[in-house]
Amino acid sequence: MMGNQAIWTAVRYGIPLLVVVCNNRSFYNDEIHQERVAMQRKRPVQNKRIGMHIGGPLIDLAAIGRAQGAHGIGPVTTGTALAQALQDGIARVRQGQVVVIDAQVEPGYDSAVGNALKDLSK
Repeated sequence: MMGNQAIWTAVRYGIPLLVVVCNNRSFYNDEIHQERVAMQRKRPVQNKRIGMHIGGPLIDLAAIGRAQGAHGIGPVTTGTALAQALQDGIARVRQGQVVVIDAQVEPGYDSAVGNALKDLSK
């Protein structure tokens, strides 16, 4: 949601681009920070989502990509669908298009990604 102008710029100037958004429907890193601050200040931890959670209504990030002139795919909610979306997206980028994939993931996935990256670096 913070970089729409980059998508528009890529479309405007014909720069092939693939954007895969790990959409956890939150500014989750900030939620974790708010939780830590709340504990330090002895405030209610359950308030950590205020201003950070993005839901009710959910935002269709693929539609935002389409509104900028890109090809939008999603929301994608399964690994199989993501694999297909990536194949489609890569093929379109090779044709010179701009593609935005809205890949919905669960908040808290950050540790799993970090562990996977550590495994790859071994």
